[in-house]
Amino acid sequence: MSGVLGEGVVTPATLAVGEVRSLIVGGEDIVAVGSEPSGLAVVMCAADWALLQRFRLTRLRMGRYGVRAVDGPRTRLVVRFITGIDCSPDRAVIFRNGNHLDLRRSNVIVMSRGTLVNARRRNAVPCDISRFANGRKRPWNFVSAMEKVRAALDG
Repeated sequence: MSGVLGEGVVTPATLAVGEVRSLIVGGEDIVAVGSEPSGLAVVMCAADWALLQRFRLTRLRMGRYGVRAVDGPRTRLVVRFITGIDCSPDRAVIFRNGNHLDLRRSNVIVMSRGTLVNARRRNAVPCDISRFANGRKRPWNFVSAMEKVRAALDG
């Protein structure tokens, strides 16, 4: 069984735990790493793997909220660590292709949580301005939030 990474490039779906394979996809150096406990292949840029190695966070473990890098008592969500928003709770991570095991920079989008909430709120709030319970005289700016999210996903 294998996974597909855009442009028809096929990667192994499972690797031995801790096994590292280097690949070149579309001129981009990527690394596939086997994660604990099942050996699912986590794909990331070679530069991001080097960053994790520098901080000795080379043991990857599948968790409830995504892929975690573990070193003894230290544990970090990998995608938040490599994008630099590790300590920023007001930022959210979106995966363009929906695959949480594909941590390449071209697949990861960092966006403010407020923009995502406004984009989702469009269907929850009525558009008639006379119905706003909080006394607001103009509707929320849903369109611009939805356009921002759509533009980020399109690339």
